[in-house]
Amino acid sequence: MPPHSASGPGSTLPPEIIDIICCDPLLEIDDLHNLRSVSNAFRERAELVLYRSVELREPTKLRAFCITVVGRPSLALCLRKLVLHLVPQQDIDPDDLSRMVKMLRLSKNLRSLFLLNLTPWNSNTSQNEIAIHNWILDGHEFKLTTFMNSYFVQTRLKKFLETQSELETLILPCNNDIGLRNISIPSLKNLSSLAKVIPELLKHGSTMNLERLQILLLSHTPESFFTKLNAQLSGRLRCLSIPKYECLKEGDFKRLVVGVATHWRAIEYLEIGDYIPLTENVFQSCSFPSKAMFTHIKKLVLHIQSLTEERQLSISTEIMDALPTLKRLVLTKLDSGYQRFQRRAYQYERNGEIHFSEYDNWDPNEWLSVRF
Repeated sequence: MPPHSASGPGSTLPPEIIDIICCDPLLEIDDLHNLRSVSNAFRERAELVLYRSVELREPTKLRAFCITVVGRPSLALCLRKLVLHLVPQQDIDPDDLSRMVKMLRLSKNLRSLFLLNLTPWNSNTSQNEIAIHNWILDGHEFKLTTFMNSYFVQTRLKKFLETQSELETLILPCNNDIGLRNISIPSLKNLSSLAKVIPELLKHGSTMNLERLQILLLSHTPESFFTKLNAQLSGRLRCLSIPKYECLKEGDFKRLVVGVATHWRAIEYLEIGDYIPLTENVFQSCSFPSKAMFTHIKKLVLHIQSLTEERQLSISTEIMDALPTLKRLVLTKLDSGYQRFQRRAYQYERNGEIHFSEYDNWDPNEWLSVRF
């Protein structure tokens, strides 16, 4: 439906009221699209909100978005966050690639960029592909604070990242560090990457402000890893997330906890385990560190194997007693439902309250939103 004229319904409302209506957090995308048809004033304000944060999962939607933005550059200036789920470059029409580059170059106020793909390009790229990668990544005026990449091979990222002097959050779930050595990211506060990549990323002036770290472990990690990492971080770390993508071997959980507590006693948020939870035997075989090892911890998240309600309550009590600064303990576990196993989160408060929620509502990026 085309928007009404300037004299139509809603045109007499003050701009402040229109702002309040369009910025209501309860509004959904369809609501904003409907508001565009009320009047020109509503259309302008609703589009500012609609184009502030955009996620595109299909090539056809990316094409339509780029055509719209290239045709109306003012919309590109509204863009603050962009999430692109991209197909391999060889499957993208050259005209669509050109439109995407133009869209990115018009998005001068972009602050968060996510380039995602389940199957990143192979590192053995041709010279033609390298030229296309450089064309896509180079020449932008935006200054990002957040960047996530699982699309481009990391050999193409160093030059791009070094132009992002205001970058605070970097997420690189890629299994290779080629091309990122000797890189300097002085404003970096939050980092997520594989264990073997992180030491290289932190070698050259990228740790001065680092507060949050997510270490993606794919196999057993020796104590020397934490020692080396601690030397680079110098005890500044306050939030640590350690997802575990393989079953923990006997004693591995204890080594993880002791390694963290030995080197970062002032940690305030700690998360261990993910997807394949801790086994009951490993968990029961560990005596949790004493209060002398964690002096400031406020929230602890453990993804564990299914336990009985009695044993789970007992474990929560033991941990709370061992860690007097702990305000909140979250245990997520597998529970058997009527037709399938479901994962649930149990939150234990220092005052004795217990809260329950479905794991589907759990934010996997909670480590990024922790406030100190």
